[in-house]
This record gives sequence, structure tokens and C-alpha cells, in this order.
Amino acid sequence: MTEQLDKQNLIRNRLAAGRSSPLRTYRELTVGDKGLGYFIYYELLCMFVAPMPGGLGLALRKLLYPRLFAS
Repeated sequence: MTEQLDKQNLIRNRLAAGRSSPLRTYRELTVGDKGLGYFIYYELLCMFVAPMPGGLGLALRKLLYPRLFAS
């Protein structure tokens, strides 16, 4: 529970600091400094592949997730 509160405070503090745009802050918190292309890849996977049920979803995740979690 404490870990979750610390994470929420981290996000709030980073957004409140206002050093960069909210989109850039979100990108840095989710994928780090990997670049815009990697961020778009991550977002597309989260939007379309992650919630996909069944065998097709399993096959696509098996095919596409290794690149996402390689590092």
C-alpha cells in the first residue's frame, strides 16, 4: 500500500514540477528515454494487443511483447 502511495506522489510531483509537458512526463514515466517511436509502439500495444482475448491475442503478445520488454 505504501509503495502505491509513493508511486502516486512521484507522478503528481513530476507533473507539478512543470519542467516539461504532461505528455513528455507521461512518456518518461512509462517508457523512459526510449524515444517517440518506442512510446508510440508501447501505446499501440497497450491499446490494441493487450486487451485482445483468445488465441489471436496470445499469439500477437508472444510475437510483439519481447521487443517491448527486451531491456
